[in-house]
Amino acid sequence: MVPLISDNKNTGANAANMAIALTHHCQMNCRYCGISSKSFDMRQETLYKSIDILFSAQHNDIELQFFGGEPLIRFDLINKAVSYSREKAENTKKEITFLLTTNGLLLNRKILDYFRALRATVLLSLDGAPAAHLKSRPLKNKNGPHAYESIMHALRGLQERKMDFFINLVYTEKNLKILFDNVSFLAANGIKKIKLSYAVGSKFKESDACAVYGTLEEIFHAFPALEFPGSCGENEPILATPQITVDSTGMVYRGCALVLEKKYPGFNRLMRVGPVKDAPDYKSLQRTAAQQTEFLLERKREIPAVLLDNLRFGQTLKELLSARRMRT
Repeated sequence: MVPLISDNKNTGANAANMAIALTHHCQMNCRYCGISSKSFDMRQETLYKSIDILFSAQHNDIELQFFGGEPLIRFDLINKAVSYSREKAENTKKEITFLLTTNGLLLNRKILDYFRALRATVLLSLDGAPAAHLKSRPLKNKNGPHAYESIMHALRGLQERKMDFFINLVYTEKNLKILFDNVSFLAANGIKKIKLSYAVGSKFKESDACAVYGTLEEIFHAFPALEFPGSCGENEPILATPQITVDSTGMVYRGCALVLEKKYPGFNRLMRVGPVKDAPDYKSLQRTAAQQTEFLLERKREIPAVLLDNLRFGQTLKELLSARRMRT
């Protein structure tokens, strides 16, 4: 899972957004996840300081993303964050919305009702049919079939409550050929919104952009009733997203460096801003996507070749998808 600039229609592009990684703990061992397995949970004072920084933004609309690891493992921190954020929103006359990124394993009735009452948006990680999902997102305790049943039960709970949610389906160069089949499976199970996300750090090169675009074009054409938030080039190149993320350690990062820290620690350090306790305000952390891209290109000698390939791939894919939007 990668924290990204929000596609939440309740807030829009003018919202101040921050992703907070409450914990590195997770029940799954996703093949493309590069978050370290170090046992760090966010301290309460770090959580509150992060929210203070988010509310220092000049924006009237504020969005707080709960991220991990699996954030529901620390539901107690979510509850504290919600209470603190609502108090801040009331005092500052701002609007606060919440986005939960989750693998779905802990989405029981109580937690579903909690997020429904918040009118929160839920991003559920689900890579399609059982075989495909369990291959890319195996459980650490190897209890695969039970895990998938739990996720599908959570999905039904979201649907029955008519909650605002979308699926995050991640693909790589290894499973691109079955992407259409996995989207078809989700559509057959009543899914209305799917975010198609390639795994950052996968071996996609600029020359692969046309093949990926062809697959996406086939999907968009075959499923006109579905929504594909953030899948049409809006956030490309993903490597250059200016998303602000606070790690459970209290360190602030820009972009998707957190999910690459295990495999590319040098890139992780490059995108590190500093401790959130030292951040003066939200504005000091902000960058545009163009500024982020320029920053990366200026330091390309410090960036692994596979990530530079991802950057160029994303730029080309954005051009292709942008041209498609112009035609439709």
